[in-house]
Amino acid sequence: MKCPNEKCNQQVQPDWKVCPFCQTPINSDSGVTPPGGIIDSVVKADSVHIGDKHIHEAPDPSKRKSATYTGMLCPICHRLVKDDWFECPECKRKYICLKHQDPKTNKCISCVKKSQSELAISSSEIGIGAVVAGRYKIVSVIGEGGMGTVFKAIDLRLSREVAVKCLSGNDKEDQAGIDRFMQEAKSIATLSHLNIVQVFDVSEGEGIPFICMELVDGKPLDVIIKDKGKYSPKEALPIIKGIAQALSYAHKRRVIHRDVKPANIIQNSDGVVKLLDFGLARIGQSSDLSRTGYGLGTEAYASPEQKRDAKSVDHRTDIYSLGATAYEMLTNESPIVPRENKLPPEISNVIMKALEPLVEQRYFTIDEFINDYEEKLSSPMQKKQVISTDTIGKCAECGNVNAKDSKYCEKCGAGLFEKCPSCSEELRIGVEFCPKCGTSIVAFKQYNEHFEKGNEYLKKKRYDRALKEFGFAREINGTNEELQSLIDETETSLEQINKLIDEGKGLYESEEYESAEGIFREALVLDPESSWLNQTITSIPDKIKERDEQKRKREGENLLSEGIDAYNQEDYELAESLLKEVLELDPNSTRAKELLDTIPELLKQQQFVEGLCNAKSAFDKKEYNLALGYIDLIAKISPLDEETKQLNNKILEILAAKHKRRNKIIKLIVTVLVMLETLAAFYYFISTL
Repeated sequence: MKCPNEKCNQQVQPDWKVCPFCQTPINSDSGVTPPGGIIDSVVKADSVHIGDKHIHEAPDPSKRKSATYTGMLCPICHRLVKDDWFECPECKRKYICLKHQDPKTNKCISCVKKSQSELAISSSEIGIGAVVAGRYKIVSVIGEGGMGTVFKAIDLRLSREVAVKCLSGNDKEDQAGIDRFMQEAKSIATLSHLNIVQVFDVSEGEGIPFICMELVDGKPLDVIIKDKGKYSPKEALPIIKGIAQALSYAHKRRVIHRDVKPANIIQNSDGVVKLLDFGLARIGQSSDLSRTGYGLGTEAYASPEQKRDAKSVDHRTDIYSLGATAYEMLTNESPIVPRENKLPPEISNVIMKALEPLVEQRYFTIDEFINDYEEKLSSPMQKKQVISTDTIGKCAECGNVNAKDSKYCEKCGAGLFEKCPSCSEELRIGVEFCPKCGTSIVAFKQYNEHFEKGNEYLKKKRYDRALKEFGFAREINGTNEELQSLIDETETSLEQINKLIDEGKGLYESEEYESAEGIFREALVLDPESSWLNQTITSIPDKIKERDEQKRKREGENLLSEGIDAYNQEDYELAESLLKEVLELDPNSTRAKELLDTIPELLKQQQFVEGLCNAKSAFDKKEYNLALGYIDLIAKISPLDEETKQLNNKILEILAAKHKRRNKIIKLIVTVLVMLETLAAFYYFISTL
C-alpha cells in the first residue's frame, strides 16, 4: 500500500504504525516497526514524537529542515538522518542521505542509475565485437525471438561459446517488458534436463537485461521438415519423445511452455533435441505477465483455449502444441486445420486426440500421449501373448485345465484342438506356431481380424478406418497382393474424395453454392458417413438464401442510386421506373417510397412547364392552332395562371381576326366569280347575234 500522505506517496507495509519516510500514521492496530527502525517512541497511532515536539498529524514538509528529526529514515538506505539530507530534483524524494547524492547532477543515485540504464537501453543495437557485462563478446547474430535478439558469443572467462539473448527494443521501454523477459530466464533456470536448453547466467549489462544460455549447434525442426519432407511415425518418435520428456519434466515442476512449435525445437549434431524459448512460460497459476496479443503462442500450434485466454490455460495446452508439431512432422502440412486422413493410419487417432479442441477430451498428461504413440507403433507380433506351458490343455470355453493328451474338455466337452489356418494341420488350441508349416497362429488370426475389419469398413465406405485396419494387417503380412490391392483401392477413394472436397470448397468459397453442392454430393456418395460433408450440404440452402438476399440488396442499392440520380436530374419518368424496380427487390425501402410519392406531382409540374414552353414556342412561330392545343393540354394538368390565360386570349383574338379576314376574302372571291359568270353570259349572248 502507499503512504496516506499524498505529498509522500511512498510504498509502505499495512502493519507499520508510521511511514518511515514522512512519519505519517498508518495503522492503529499494528505494532510492527518498519525497516531501519523508528528512533523516537510512538505514543499513539496518530501521535508521533519528532525531536522534543509532540504532534498528532504528519509534520509539514516545509518545516522539517528547521528542526532535528530524530525519526526520519533515508528512503534509499533506511538509516537515520538528521540535518545531512537533501531533496532529489528528479524524483522529489526528501530526507536522502548526502552520500547518495551525485555531485554532477545533484540527483539521487537511484535516478542517475535509472537514466543511465534508459540511455543504454535506448542506444543502438549491440554490434559485432561488443562485450556484454564485461564478459560475453558478441560474435554474430543467430536470430530474433519473440522478446529479444539472440547472439552467438564467447564467454571470455571460461573460453566457451554461448548464446546471449538480449531484450528487444519493443519490450525494453517498460518494466513489464523486463519482467516478461526475466520470466523466461527464471522458467528455464528452474529446469535441468537433457532436452531443455541450459541457462548459465542471468544479469544486466550496460543497462540491457540478458540471458546467457547453452549454444546448441544444430538446425531448427521447421528447417529440417522443410528440407526433409514428412517423417514416418518411427522416424518422428525420437524427436517427439525427447520433447515430450522435456515437457513432462517441466509440467511436474509447474512450468507451462505455451509456445511449443518446430521453430522452438533444435536437433543438434548428435541427434539430441532441445526445447528452446520459454519466453511465454508460466510458473504455476500465479503469473499474469500475458498482455494483449502476448502469450497467444503461434496461431497454427496454439490450442483453442490459449487463443481465447492465454492466462487461464493449463499444461494441456502444451499437449495440443506438441500434437500440432507431430502433425506437421508426419504430414509436412500446416496443422492449422488438422485432417485425420492426412496422417498415417496407425498413429492418426493418437495425434487427433492430442489435437482435440475440447481440453477435456485431450490427453491429461504428456506421458499418456507419448505412451500411446509408442504403443501404436509396436508390431502386433510384439504384442502377442506368451502362452504358458501350464495352460496348454486349458479349455477356451470353460477354463478347465485338461490333460495334455485330451482332445476334448473333461468338464464341458469342447474341442481342445484347431486346424492351422495355413496348412490345416491339427493343433492344440493355444499353440503359437504350427510345427508343420511354421505359421504364427496368433499373427495369422490377428491378420485375418484386421483384414476383415478393414473389408467391413471399406464396404461401409469408411475409408479412414479401413486404411487403418489394412495398415495393421500389412505390418503382419506385407506381401499379400489382395491386401495391397485393397489398400490401393482405399487410398484412391480417399484421394478422389479429397479432390472433390477441395474442388467443392473452392466453389463454396466463391459463393457458387449450387455447383459446390453437386460436387459435395458426389463426395458424399463415396463417403456417406462424413459429418463434415453432411453438415456442409445441409447449410447450403441457407447460404444460397443469404447470398441471394445480399445480391438483391446490392441490386436494390444500385437501382436506388440510379433512381436518385435520375430524380436529381429531373428525369422523373426514368426515376419512377427505377424506383418501382427497387420496391420489387426490397418492398421495405423507405427512401424509394418517399421519392415515388413525390414524383406524380413533379411530373405534372414538369409537363405543365413543358406544355407552356411549347405553346410559347408555337406562338412565336405563328403556329397558333398548335399553341392553342398545348394550352388545352396543360389546362387539363393544372388550372391556367394569368400569363397563360392572356396568351390563350391573345391566340384566340389572332385566330378570330384571321377568320374574319378569311371571310372577307371569301366574299370578295364569290363576288368576282359572280361577275365573271355574268361577263361570260354576256359574251355568249353577243356571240349569238
